[in-house]
Amino acid sequence: MRDIPVKDVAARMMRGAALAAALVAGGCAGFDPPALDALNPFAGRAAVTPDDPAVTETPVGSEIARIRRALVDLRGSAASGESTLASARGQLDAVEARYRGLHDGMTATLSAGAAPGDPALLAQWREAEGVLGNMDGRIAALSARQPTETQYAARAATLAARVRAARDMPGGNEEDAKQLDRLAGQVGETQSAIDRTLNGIGDEVARRSATVAAERRALSSLSLAIASGRLAGSDLAGRVAPAATGAAPDLSAPETRRPLATIAFTRPDIDFRQPLYNAVSAAVDREPGVAFDVIAIAPARGEPADQRRALAAARGNAERVAQSIAGMGVPADRVRLAARGDPGVAGNEVRVYVR
Repeated sequence: MRDIPVKDVAARMMRGAALAAALVAGGCAGFDPPALDALNPFAGRAAVTPDDPAVTETPVGSEIARIRRALVDLRGSAASGESTLASARGQLDAVEARYRGLHDGMTATLSAGAAPGDPALLAQWREAEGVLGNMDGRIAALSARQPTETQYAARAATLAARVRAARDMPGGNEEDAKQLDRLAGQVGETQSAIDRTLNGIGDEVARRSATVAAERRALSSLSLAIASGRLAGSDLAGRVAPAATGAAPDLSAPETRRPLATIAFTRPDIDFRQPLYNAVSAAVDREPGVAFDVIAIAPARGEPADQRRALAAARGNAERVAQSIAGMGVPADRVRLAARGDPGVAGNEVRVYVR
């Protein structure tokens, strides 16, 4: 029997490595892709070839041969998916490490004190922003692999169904039954490998996307710090005491408290972090057990749809403010969010109250 199909599998695996290399084009220096065998989920397992001398001439044997040929092709494709995922992980690790180095360097410089708008810090900030954009592109490329892997999973499920159906075909013999048992195991191995790759891609995309989103917020805060030449302030965590007990105010009731801070969002990029830090820090100094209510206020005028859109925008602003307070070291369970309309305001604003 011919041994050519085994070479076909190797060729497909090499093409998979080339696809993985496309993800790393223009990537980070110092990363060496793993050896091909380490990326092949079927390395060390018995090879599957379409030609097997044990296959009988029965109708069942003919179906076994057809299933085996389809399985050889599918395994080659699955191996390339594993290669792509492993290479993408390594490259994302390298890119993220580069970003961390830039971020930590900027933070250290600002902690020691820097001139407002320091050109070197601005250059590092722009580079860090570009690195996050690089990560975004790699995440998108990895995510684009998911539909292909989903198709592979469907093909594997079809092969498993064909193996089960072959067991019920008439005209088979004992050797056919043995071959079907072996084939069922090989199809099962293939399904498991494809599922691992598909789940791995989904987990990697979700985790890295969350990282990029969080670091974009961190970069936004750093840009304000670079403009002023110093970080927004020291961490408040060490100055916060256990929360005071007692009933919290009803956020749905009319507000009678005087706000600690009022932030008018007259534009999306309003610089509120430093004044907010100063107000929160002073409140913690006065009462270490203090907690905060962050209330989004939107104009309650116009059509109902317009009011809903305005309230949604105001809530988004309030979430940014609440995240900023938590980032200062205030425990998240000390910050409550609410939103309400007010016909007396001209535009969206966020009010911060102590409790």
